[in-house]
This record gives sequence, structure tokens and C-alpha cells, in this order.
Amino acid sequence: TIVKQTRRSSQPNNSIKVEKWDSNTVHSDNDDNSSNKKSVGEKLDEEYYQKEALQYLEEAALRYGHPLALVRLGNEALEIAKKPSVSSNEPLMNTDRCANWIDESPINLAQILAQLSNTIEKGEGGDEPTSHYITLAHLLYEEAGKAGSAEAWYNLGHLLWDRSDGDEAKITNAMEAFNKAVDLGDSDAMYFVGVQYLSQEKDEVAGYQLLCRAAHEYNHGPALHHLALLNLQDGEKDEFHGLLTQAAEAGNPDSLFLQGYCSYHGEDGYEVDVKAALENFLAAAENFEHIEAMVSAGAILHQGVFSPQGSVVIERDQRRAFELYQQAGELGSIEGWRNVVACYAMGEGVKKDIDMAKHIAK
Repeated sequence: TIVKQTRRSSQPNNSIKVEKWDSNTVHSDNDDNSSNKKSVGEKLDEEYYQKEALQYLEEAALRYGHPLALVRLGNEALEIAKKPSVSSNEPLMNTDRCANWIDESPINLAQILAQLSNTIEKGEGGDEPTSHYITLAHLLYEEAGKAGSAEAWYNLGHLLWDRSDGDEAKITNAMEAFNKAVDLGDSDAMYFVGVQYLSQEKDEVAGYQLLCRAAHEYNHGPALHHLALLNLQDGEKDEFHGLLTQAAEAGNPDSLFLQGYCSYHGEDGYEVDVKAALENFLAAAENFEHIEAMVSAGAILHQGVFSPQGSVVIERDQRRAFELYQQAGELGSIEGWRNVVACYAMGEGVKKDIDMAKHIAK
């Protein structure tokens, strides 16, 4: 994704986004006298509380310049821009309310409100408001970045990068934003910039240093994984093994899958260990929806594994295999659907149904 939700800890994917509300987490300033107080057990009006939460977020961001709130509003603006049809009837912010804060706000609120007005009016010449919401996100990220938010510079970097269309000036602006995030200690930005430097062969030393910093100072899973592959290319299998293990323990799904693959085949310094392979495949599949891991785990469970003496190493579970194949197929795996077809055709893990097999095969 191009946006990273604001986070309260050093973990890169710790989001503050709240999808549901409950009566224990929502309080008014005067609960006892509030005319809007809900009786115990009464179902909360989710839409009402979402709007109330957005008002608090709006005030924190635009009145007080709170960097995390600014980032979150920028993310919301991008979510609106992604919609197939953007309506200008319900703007992201209440412009009349926000206008009262222009004099006291530490940010350039007048510019932001002017841009929001463009989204409502659909711009000059009848433009769709989508591009205006993207510009609004840009302004919000920029203000949050000036206030010291690494996430803001990271999100702005991706916003500029994804809209660069190969334009060198735009790519330069994007990289400047990423580097500002790097300066503020954002490990995702370190990884992104490091990979770009290495892939473009512009500054391989700096790229490698950024990968090492993200990996060793921040335990960044993708950076550890990338370093592992670089060591494998150089024939350093011990280093590869150690870094891949670290990346898998950090929760990187590609590393879990690769560990499983190497354990299953006994490659690249790993001994054959089918149980360990299955554990890695299932960890990547169940925790991160890794498609190849789903198919691989399904294949092992479909046949089961037996020792040369005939004892059971991994018990056959064709129903679970079918479920994994189907999940992989629904996430876009052709191999997953092929295996689902075979299961229906043979009646393995599911009731035999030739018509269903033919339907899915088509």
C-alpha cells in the first residue's frame, strides 16, 4: 500500500485506525448530563461515533497541528480519492468550523481549506475532485512532516513516487521526502531508499548501508530478507541462514516461505525437515495470507508425509488442504484453483462433484 497508518510504537504496522466502537471506549465530556448518552446494552450508532471521532481528529490536526492527526487525515483523503466515484457532498472536513482556527493554528490552515474548497467545487473547469483530494493529502503530509512526523514524509514520498510516471524531477522530489523520513529514523523509508539505490546502481554503498541500518537497528523484516538474498548470491550460506532466520522471526512472510522451501528441499544450507517446512508455510499462510505458502502447505497436507519405514511424519488432512487451496485461489492463485478442481474431481477433502470441477476449471 502507499500509505502507512500513524503508529504509537516503533512497530511499522501498528495502526491507530478504529473500525468498531464500544461503550467502554467512548466518553463525552459530561456523560451524566449528555442528551446523547446511550442506555447500557443499547446498540451504538457507529456512524454517529465515527463522525464524532473525525471531528476530534480534525481539531487535533488543524487547530493544534498534531502530526499524527495530520497524517491520519491525509490517509483519509487518499482513501476518498481511491473511491470509483468521489462525492463532493460530504467533504472530509467542516470548512466553516475549521476557518475559526486559522489565526491560532500552527500550520498553513488557510491553504489547506482553500484546497478543500476545490474538492467541494470540483475545481475549475469541472474537474473531478479525486486529484484535489490527492493534493489535499500532499499538503497534510507536508505539514505533518514539518512537525516532525517520519510517517508523513514516508507517505508523501510514496504519493509522489507513484504519480511520477518516470519524470526525473518528480522522482527526485519523492526521494527527498523518503530521505527526510530516513533522517527521522523511519525503517521502512531506509529499506525503500536502500533498495532503490541498489537496483539503480546509483550509490550501492549507501544503499547497502541503509539496508544494514534498517535490518540491524530496527529488525526490519524485508531489509533482513533482502540482505539474506544478497549473501546467498555471494555464496555466504551461513550469513544467509542467519539473516533469513532473523527475518522470519521478525514476521516477514516471504522469509517464512523461503525457510519452508529450503527446509522441504534441503537447499542452501538447510537440512531436509518437512515438519519445519510445514510450520513455516502455515505461519506465512495463516498470519500473512501468503499465497504460495497456502498452496505449499496444502500440498504437504494433501498427501501427508511418511518415513521410509512407513510411520506417519505428517498426518494427511485433505480437508484442510482443500481449504488452503481454495483460499489461495480466492486470493488470485491459478495453482490454488487447479488443486481445487482436482479435489472436486477426485473427491479428496470435499464431496466429489464433477460439474463443480468443470465449472471452476472454466
